[in-house]
Amino acid sequence: MSFRDLAFLLLPPGDGVAVETGPGWRFEPGDLEDAAVAVWGRGAFPWELPTRAAAVAAVRRETALLRIRALGGGGRRVRGIHRVLAPQIQPGRVAPRARAFLRAGALVELSSGGAVPRVVDLAAREAGAEGPLRRFRSGMGGQLRSVVRGGAGVGVLRVGRAGGPADPARAAGALAALGGLGLAVVPRLLGMDGVAGASWSLESHLPGHPPLRLTGALARDASKLCARLPRADGPARAPSRDLAVVAEAFPRWAGVVSELREEIERAAAELPAVMAHGDLWTQNLLAGRGRLTGVLDWDAWQADSLPGTDLLHLVGMDRAARRRAGLGAAYLDRPWRSEAFGSASAGYWEALGERPGPRAMDAIGAAWWAAQAASSLRRLPELARRESWVRSNVDAVLGSGGR
Repeated sequence: MSFRDLAFLLLPPGDGVAVETGPGWRFEPGDLEDAAVAVWGRGAFPWELPTRAAAVAAVRRETALLRIRALGGGGRRVRGIHRVLAPQIQPGRVAPRARAFLRAGALVELSSGGAVPRVVDLAAREAGAEGPLRRFRSGMGGQLRSVVRGGAGVGVLRVGRAGGPADPARAAGALAALGGLGLAVVPRLLGMDGVAGASWSLESHLPGHPPLRLTGALARDASKLCARLPRADGPARAPSRDLAVVAEAFPRWAGVVSELREEIERAAAELPAVMAHGDLWTQNLLAGRGRLTGVLDWDAWQADSLPGTDLLHLVGMDRAARRRAGLGAAYLDRPWRSEAFGSASAGYWEALGERPGPRAMDAIGAAWWAAQAASSLRRLPELARRESWVRSNVDAVLGSGGR
Protein backbone atom coordinates (compact mmCIF):
# COMPACT_ATOMS: atom_id res chain seq x y z
CA MET A 1 0.00 0.00 0.00
CA SER A 2 1.38 3.38 -1.02
CA PHE A 3 2.24 5.54 1.98
CA ARG A 4 2.86 8.46 -0.36
CA ASP A 5 -0.59 8.21 -1.95
CA LEU A 6 -2.33 8.08 1.42
CA ALA A 7 -0.24 10.92 2.84
CA PHE A 8 -1.01 13.01 -0.27
CA LEU A 9 -4.72 12.86 0.59
CA LEU A 10 -4.09 13.98 4.20
CA LEU A 11 -2.00 17.04 3.32
CA PRO A 12 -3.14 20.45 2.04
CA PRO A 13 -2.81 20.76 -1.77
CA GLY A 14 0.80 21.46 -2.68
CA ASP A 15 1.88 21.95 0.93
CA GLY A 16 3.44 19.99 3.78
CA VAL A 17 5.80 17.03 3.81
CA ALA A 18 5.26 13.28 3.94
CA VAL A 19 7.92 11.38 5.90
CA GLU A 20 7.89 7.60 5.64
CA THR A 21 9.65 6.03 8.59
CA GLY A 22 11.51 2.74 8.49
CA PRO A 23 10.40 -0.56 10.04
CA GLY A 24 11.96 0.52 13.35
CA TRP A 25 9.36 3.31 13.71
CA ARG A 26 11.94 5.89 14.88
CA PHE A 27 10.45 9.37 15.04
CA GLU A 28 12.98 12.11 14.31
CA PRO A 29 11.51 15.64 14.38
CA GLY A 30 14.35 16.87 12.17
CA ASP A 31 13.05 14.73 9.30
CA LEU A 32 9.98 16.96 9.11
CA GLU A 33 12.14 19.91 8.01
CA ASP A 34 10.46 23.27 8.66
CA ALA A 35 7.05 22.28 7.32
CA ALA A 36 4.06 23.55 9.27
CA VAL A 37 2.04 20.51 8.18
CA ALA A 38 3.35 16.96 7.93
CA VAL A 39 2.25 13.35 7.74
CA TRP A 40 4.58 10.82 9.39
CA GLY A 41 4.36 7.05 9.50
CA ARG A 42 4.42 4.08 7.17
CA GLY A 43 2.08 1.67 5.44
CA ALA A 44 1.15 -1.80 6.58
CA PHE A 45 3.45 -4.79 6.52
CA PRO A 46 2.51 -7.69 4.21
CA TRP A 47 0.49 -10.59 5.59
CA GLU A 48 3.42 -12.90 4.87
CA LEU A 49 5.57 -11.18 7.51
CA PRO A 50 6.25 -13.80 10.22
CA THR A 51 4.22 -13.28 13.39
CA ARG A 52 7.29 -12.81 15.60
CA ALA A 53 8.68 -10.06 13.34
CA ALA A 54 5.22 -8.47 13.11
CA ALA A 55 4.93 -8.43 16.91
CA VAL A 56 8.29 -6.67 17.25
CA ALA A 57 7.26 -4.09 14.65
CA ALA A 58 3.92 -3.56 16.42
CA VAL A 59 5.65 -2.86 19.75
CA ARG A 60 7.91 -0.32 18.07
CA ARG A 61 4.95 1.29 16.35
CA GLU A 62 2.90 1.63 19.52
CA THR A 63 5.90 2.97 21.45
CA ALA A 64 6.46 5.63 18.79
CA LEU A 65 2.80 6.62 18.75
CA LEU A 66 2.72 6.91 22.57
CA ARG A 67 5.80 9.13 22.45
CA ILE A 68 4.32 11.38 19.77
CA ARG A 69 1.02 11.67 21.65
CA ALA A 70 2.84 12.60 24.89
CA LEU A 71 5.51 14.94 23.51
CA GLY A 72 4.01 16.16 20.26
CA GLY A 73 5.80 16.09 16.94
CA GLY A 74 8.73 18.44 17.10
CA GLY A 75 6.64 21.37 18.29
CA ARG A 76 3.70 20.37 16.14
CA ARG A 77 0.33 19.31 17.38
CA VAL A 78 -1.04 15.84 16.62
CA ARG A 79 -4.14 16.34 14.49
CA GLY A 80 -4.95 12.72 13.93
CA ILE A 81 -3.62 9.16 14.02
CA HIS A 82 -4.96 6.71 11.47
CA ARG A 83 -4.41 2.96 11.30
CA VAL A 84 -3.55 1.44 7.95
CA LEU A 85 -4.63 -2.18 7.60
CA ALA A 86 -2.62 -4.66 5.58
CA PRO A 87 -4.00 -5.34 2.09
CA GLN A 88 -5.67 -8.73 2.29
CA ILE A 89 -4.11 -10.71 -0.53
CA GLN A 90 -4.66 -13.94 1.39
CA PRO A 91 -8.32 -14.92 1.69
CA GLY A 92 -10.24 -15.18 4.92
CA ARG A 93 -13.79 -14.68 6.09
CA VAL A 94 -12.71 -11.87 8.39
CA ALA A 95 -9.06 -11.01 8.85
CA PRO A 96 -8.07 -12.14 12.37
CA ARG A 97 -7.92 -8.99 14.43
CA ALA A 98 -4.67 -9.87 16.15
CA ARG A 99 -2.86 -10.52 12.85
CA ALA A 100 -4.30 -7.34 11.37
CA PHE A 101 -3.23 -5.26 14.37
CA LEU A 102 0.32 -6.60 14.39
CA ARG A 103 0.87 -5.83 10.70
CA ALA A 104 -0.95 -2.49 10.59
CA GLY A 105 0.68 0.73 9.58
CA ALA A 106 -0.14 4.19 10.89
CA LEU A 107 -0.27 7.76 9.61
CA VAL A 108 0.14 10.68 12.01
CA GLU A 109 -1.10 14.14 11.01
CA LEU A 110 1.00 16.93 12.52
CA SER A 111 0.46 20.67 12.32
CA SER A 112 2.00 23.73 13.98
CA GLY A 113 -0.97 25.97 13.16
CA GLY A 114 -4.71 25.73 12.89
CA ALA A 115 -6.58 23.14 10.88
CA VAL A 116 -5.99 23.47 7.14
CA PRO A 117 -8.28 21.79 4.55
CA ARG A 118 -6.66 18.63 3.27
CA VAL A 119 -7.03 17.17 -0.21
CA VAL A 120 -9.54 14.64 1.14
CA ASP A 121 -11.55 17.48 2.74
CA LEU A 122 -11.73 19.34 -0.58
CA ALA A 123 -13.00 16.17 -2.24
CA ALA A 124 -15.60 15.71 0.51
CA ARG A 125 -16.73 19.31 0.12
CA GLU A 126 -17.16 18.88 -3.64
CA ALA A 127 -19.15 15.70 -3.03
CA GLY A 128 -21.53 17.63 -0.77
CA ALA A 129 -20.44 16.11 2.53
CA GLU A 130 -21.08 18.04 5.73
CA GLY A 131 -17.82 19.19 7.35
CA PRO A 132 -14.28 17.76 7.15
CA LEU A 133 -13.79 14.02 7.33
CA ARG A 134 -13.08 12.68 10.80
CA ARG A 135 -13.22 8.93 10.28
CA PHE A 136 -12.30 6.87 7.25
CA ARG A 137 -10.75 3.59 6.22
CA SER A 138 -7.80 3.02 3.94
CA GLY A 139 -8.22 0.68 1.01
CA MET A 140 -5.81 -1.30 -1.14
CA GLY A 141 -3.46 0.85 -3.20
CA GLY A 142 -4.02 4.09 -1.28
CA GLN A 143 -7.74 4.91 -1.30
CA LEU A 144 -9.65 6.49 1.58
CA ARG A 145 -13.30 5.59 2.15
CA SER A 146 -15.80 7.22 4.47
CA VAL A 147 -19.54 7.11 5.09
CA VAL A 148 -20.68 10.73 4.78
CA ARG A 149 -23.89 12.67 5.16
CA GLY A 150 -24.89 15.50 2.86
CA GLY A 151 -27.57 16.84 0.57
CA ALA A 152 -27.92 13.47 -1.16
CA GLY A 153 -28.40 11.71 2.20
CA VAL A 154 -25.97 9.07 3.43
CA GLY A 155 -23.38 7.92 0.92
CA VAL A 156 -19.97 6.30 0.64
CA LEU A 157 -17.20 8.66 -0.42
CA ARG A 158 -14.07 7.22 -2.04
CA VAL A 159 -10.99 9.38 -2.65
CA GLY A 160 -7.70 8.43 -4.29
CA ARG A 161 -4.86 10.01 -6.22
CA ALA A 162 -6.00 10.68 -9.79
CA GLY A 163 -4.53 8.15 -12.19
CA GLY A 164 -3.13 5.98 -9.39
CA PRO A 165 -3.94 2.34 -8.68
CA ALA A 166 -6.64 3.41 -6.21
CA ASP A 167 -8.34 5.98 -8.46
CA PRO A 168 -12.06 5.57 -7.64
CA ALA A 169 -13.01 6.61 -11.18
CA ARG A 170 -12.55 3.01 -12.33
CA ALA A 171 -15.13 1.56 -9.95
CA ALA A 172 -17.39 4.52 -10.68
CA GLY A 173 -17.31 3.51 -14.34
CA ALA A 174 -18.78 0.13 -13.44
CA LEU A 175 -21.54 1.70 -11.35
CA ALA A 176 -22.36 4.07 -14.21
CA ALA A 177 -22.57 1.15 -16.65
CA LEU A 178 -24.96 -0.70 -14.34
CA GLY A 179 -27.03 2.30 -13.31
CA GLY A 180 -29.91 1.65 -15.69
CA LEU A 181 -30.39 -2.04 -14.91
CA GLY A 182 -32.25 -1.61 -11.62
CA LEU A 183 -29.94 -3.87 -9.63
CA ALA A 184 -30.87 -3.27 -5.99
CA VAL A 185 -27.67 -4.84 -4.64
CA VAL A 186 -25.37 -2.58 -6.68
CA PRO A 187 -24.66 0.92 -5.27
CA ARG A 188 -25.97 3.85 -7.30
CA LEU A 189 -23.37 6.33 -8.49
CA LEU A 190 -24.30 9.69 -6.96
CA GLY A 191 -21.40 11.72 -8.30
CA MET A 192 -17.76 11.71 -9.35
CA ASP A 193 -15.15 14.35 -10.16
CA GLY A 194 -11.62 15.43 -9.34
CA VAL A 195 -9.99 18.13 -7.24
CA ALA A 196 -6.39 19.04 -6.33
CA GLY A 197 -4.89 16.00 -8.03
CA ALA A 198 -7.36 13.56 -6.47
CA SER A 199 -10.38 11.73 -7.85
CA TRP A 200 -13.51 11.14 -5.83
CA SER A 201 -16.75 9.23 -6.22
CA LEU A 202 -19.91 9.16 -4.14
CA GLU A 203 -22.18 6.12 -4.14
CA SER A 204 -25.31 5.13 -2.28
CA HIS A 205 -24.91 3.43 1.08
CA LEU A 206 -26.38 -0.07 1.10
CA PRO A 207 -27.60 -1.93 4.20
CA GLY A 208 -26.05 -5.06 5.64
CA HIS A 209 -22.71 -6.40 6.83
CA PRO A 210 -20.05 -8.65 5.28
CA PRO A 211 -21.18 -12.25 5.86
CA LEU A 212 -19.05 -14.51 8.03
CA ARG A 213 -19.38 -17.34 5.52
CA LEU A 214 -20.80 -18.12 2.12
CA THR A 215 -24.17 -19.80 2.41
CA GLY A 216 -26.17 -21.49 -0.31
CA ALA A 217 -28.69 -18.64 -0.28
CA LEU A 218 -25.97 -16.01 -0.73
CA ALA A 219 -24.36 -18.00 -3.54
CA ARG A 220 -27.70 -18.27 -5.34
CA ASP A 221 -28.35 -14.53 -4.92
CA ALA A 222 -24.89 -13.77 -6.30
CA SER A 223 -25.56 -16.14 -9.20
CA LYS A 224 -28.74 -14.23 -10.09
CA LEU A 225 -26.82 -10.94 -10.06
CA CYS A 226 -24.06 -12.34 -12.28
CA ALA A 227 -26.65 -13.59 -14.77
CA ARG A 228 -27.99 -10.03 -15.12
CA LEU A 229 -24.63 -8.39 -15.80
CA PRO A 230 -24.38 -7.07 -19.38
CA ARG A 231 -22.94 -9.06 -22.25
CA ALA A 232 -20.23 -7.56 -24.45
CA ASP A 233 -19.87 -7.64 -28.22
CA GLY A 234 -17.27 -9.99 -29.61
CA PRO A 235 -15.15 -12.56 -27.75
CA ALA A 236 -13.87 -12.25 -24.19
CA ARG A 237 -10.67 -10.21 -24.41
CA ALA A 238 -10.08 -9.64 -20.69
CA PRO A 239 -8.13 -12.92 -20.16
CA SER A 240 -5.58 -11.96 -22.81
CA ARG A 241 -5.04 -8.58 -21.15
CA ASP A 242 -4.64 -10.25 -17.77
CA LEU A 243 -2.17 -12.82 -19.08
CA ALA A 244 -0.16 -10.03 -20.68
CA VAL A 245 0.25 -8.45 -17.22
CA VAL A 246 1.46 -11.78 -15.83
CA ALA A 247 3.85 -12.38 -18.74
CA GLU A 248 5.34 -8.91 -18.40
CA ALA A 249 5.91 -9.34 -14.67
CA PHE A 250 7.33 -12.87 -15.03
CA PRO A 251 8.96 -13.26 -18.47
CA ARG A 252 10.44 -16.64 -17.50
CA TRP A 253 6.91 -18.05 -17.75
CA ALA A 254 6.13 -16.55 -21.17
CA GLY A 255 5.88 -19.94 -22.87
CA VAL A 256 3.37 -21.38 -20.40
CA VAL A 257 1.37 -18.15 -20.44
CA SER A 258 1.18 -18.34 -24.23
CA GLU A 259 -0.19 -21.88 -24.06
CA LEU A 260 -2.82 -20.82 -21.53
CA ARG A 261 -3.82 -17.91 -23.75
CA GLU A 262 -4.43 -20.27 -26.67
CA GLU A 263 -6.59 -22.57 -24.54
CA ILE A 264 -8.64 -19.67 -23.19
CA GLU A 265 -9.11 -18.15 -26.63
CA ARG A 266 -10.51 -21.45 -27.93
CA ALA A 267 -13.08 -21.42 -25.13
CA ALA A 268 -13.82 -17.72 -25.66
CA ALA A 269 -14.73 -18.41 -29.28
CA GLU A 270 -17.60 -20.63 -28.07
CA LEU A 271 -18.85 -18.55 -25.11
CA PRO A 272 -20.32 -15.05 -24.73
CA ALA A 273 -18.25 -12.23 -23.23
CA VAL A 274 -19.81 -10.82 -20.07
CA MET A 275 -19.18 -8.07 -17.55
CA ALA A 276 -17.47 -9.33 -14.39
CA HIS A 277 -17.13 -7.76 -10.95
CA GLY A 278 -13.57 -9.09 -10.80
CA ASP A 279 -13.26 -9.56 -7.01
CA LEU A 280 -16.49 -11.22 -5.92
CA TRP A 281 -15.86 -12.75 -2.50
CA THR A 282 -17.51 -12.52 0.89
CA GLN A 283 -15.64 -9.40 2.04
CA ASN A 284 -17.10 -7.49 -0.91
CA LEU A 285 -20.63 -8.65 -0.15
CA LEU A 286 -23.23 -7.25 2.23
CA ALA A 287 -25.91 -9.46 3.72
CA GLY A 288 -28.93 -9.08 5.95
CA ARG A 289 -31.09 -11.89 7.33
CA GLY A 290 -29.13 -14.36 5.27
CA ARG A 291 -29.75 -12.72 1.91
CA LEU A 292 -27.57 -10.60 -0.34
CA THR A 293 -28.09 -6.85 0.16
CA GLY A 294 -25.04 -5.36 -1.55
CA VAL A 295 -22.03 -5.98 -3.79
CA LEU A 296 -19.25 -3.44 -3.27
CA ASP A 297 -15.79 -2.49 -4.58
CA TRP A 298 -16.14 -2.72 -8.36
CA ASP A 299 -12.62 -1.41 -9.09
CA ALA A 300 -11.46 -4.73 -10.63
CA TRP A 301 -14.38 -4.99 -13.06
CA GLN A 302 -13.99 -6.06 -16.67
CA ALA A 303 -16.51 -5.52 -19.45
CA ASP A 304 -15.48 -8.54 -21.55
CA SER A 305 -14.64 -11.45 -19.29
CA LEU A 306 -15.35 -15.15 -19.69
CA PRO A 307 -18.62 -16.13 -17.99
CA GLY A 308 -18.44 -17.91 -14.65
CA THR A 309 -15.26 -16.32 -13.35
CA ASP A 310 -17.04 -14.25 -10.70
CA LEU A 311 -18.90 -17.23 -9.25
CA LEU A 312 -15.72 -19.28 -9.41
CA HIS A 313 -13.91 -16.65 -7.36
CA LEU A 314 -16.72 -16.56 -4.83
CA VAL A 315 -16.77 -20.33 -4.35
CA GLY A 316 -13.02 -20.86 -4.73
CA MET A 317 -12.05 -18.24 -2.17
CA ASP A 318 -14.62 -19.53 0.30
CA ARG A 319 -13.13 -23.02 0.00
CA ALA A 320 -9.61 -21.60 0.34
CA ALA A 321 -10.56 -19.49 3.36
CA ARG A 322 -11.35 -22.57 5.39
CA ARG A 323 -7.78 -23.75 4.84
CA ARG A 324 -6.24 -20.26 4.97
CA ALA A 325 -4.88 -20.89 1.48
CA GLY A 326 -3.94 -18.32 -1.13
CA LEU A 327 -4.90 -17.89 -4.78
CA GLY A 328 -2.42 -20.45 -6.10
CA ALA A 329 -3.59 -23.20 -3.75
CA ALA A 330 -7.21 -22.26 -4.46
CA TYR A 331 -6.63 -22.65 -8.19
CA LEU A 332 -4.81 -25.98 -7.87
CA ASP A 333 -7.81 -27.23 -5.86
CA ARG A 334 -9.83 -26.96 -9.14
CA PRO A 335 -12.96 -25.49 -7.50
CA TRP A 336 -14.79 -25.42 -10.85
CA ARG A 337 -15.03 -29.21 -10.59
CA SER A 338 -16.56 -29.07 -7.09
CA GLU A 339 -20.12 -29.81 -6.11
CA ALA A 340 -20.33 -26.39 -4.46
CA PHE A 341 -19.56 -24.58 -7.71
CA GLY A 342 -21.89 -26.84 -9.67
CA SER A 343 -24.73 -26.01 -7.29
CA ALA A 344 -23.98 -22.27 -7.23
CA SER A 345 -23.62 -21.97 -11.01
CA ALA A 346 -26.46 -24.22 -12.25
CA GLY A 347 -29.00 -21.39 -12.44
CA TYR A 348 -26.38 -19.05 -13.89
CA TRP A 349 -25.57 -21.29 -16.85
CA GLU A 350 -29.27 -21.91 -17.43
CA ALA A 351 -29.94 -18.16 -17.53
CA LEU A 352 -27.09 -17.69 -20.03
CA GLY A 353 -28.25 -20.62 -22.15
CA GLU A 354 -24.79 -22.20 -21.94
CA ARG A 355 -23.46 -25.57 -20.79
CA PRO A 356 -19.65 -25.46 -20.93
CA GLY A 357 -17.88 -28.80 -21.06
CA PRO A 358 -14.82 -29.90 -19.05
CA ARG A 359 -12.25 -28.30 -21.37
CA ALA A 360 -14.15 -25.01 -21.41
CA MET A 361 -14.41 -25.08 -17.62
CA ASP A 362 -10.66 -25.64 -17.34
CA ALA A 363 -10.17 -22.55 -19.50
CA ILE A 364 -12.59 -20.57 -17.34
CA GLY A 365 -10.58 -21.66 -14.30
CA ALA A 366 -7.35 -20.43 -15.92
CA ALA A 367 -9.03 -17.14 -16.84
CA TRP A 368 -10.14 -16.73 -13.22
CA TRP A 369 -6.60 -17.26 -11.94
CA ALA A 370 -5.18 -14.83 -14.53
CA ALA A 371 -7.75 -12.17 -13.60
CA GLN A 372 -6.93 -12.38 -9.89
CA ALA A 373 -3.15 -12.47 -10.36
CA ALA A 374 -3.22 -9.53 -12.78
CA SER A 375 -5.58 -7.51 -10.57
CA SER A 376 -3.27 -7.95 -7.58
CA LEU A 377 -0.24 -6.93 -9.64
CA ARG A 378 -1.99 -3.85 -11.01
CA ARG A 379 -2.97 -2.63 -7.56
CA LEU A 380 0.21 -3.72 -5.77
CA PRO A 381 3.08 -3.95 -8.30
CA GLU A 382 5.53 -4.73 -5.48
CA LEU A 383 4.01 -8.22 -5.24
CA ALA A 384 6.14 -9.20 -8.25
CA ARG A 385 9.18 -8.78 -5.97
CA ARG A 386 7.68 -10.57 -2.97
CA GLU A 387 9.17 -14.04 -3.20
CA SER A 388 6.62 -15.81 -0.99
CA TRP A 389 3.67 -14.43 -2.96
CA VAL A 390 5.23 -15.27 -6.30
CA ARG A 391 6.20 -18.77 -5.22
CA SER A 392 2.72 -19.61 -3.90
CA ASN A 393 0.49 -17.86 -6.42
CA VAL A 394 2.44 -17.77 -9.68
CA ASP A 395 5.21 -20.37 -9.74
CA ALA A 396 3.02 -23.09 -8.20
CA VAL A 397 0.37 -22.56 -10.90
CA LEU A 398 2.51 -22.01 -13.98
CA GLY A 399 4.99 -24.66 -12.85
CA SER A 400 2.15 -27.17 -13.20
CA GLY A 401 1.53 -25.91 -16.73
CA GLY A 402 -1.54 -24.09 -15.46
CA ARG A 403 -3.42 -27.39 -15.44
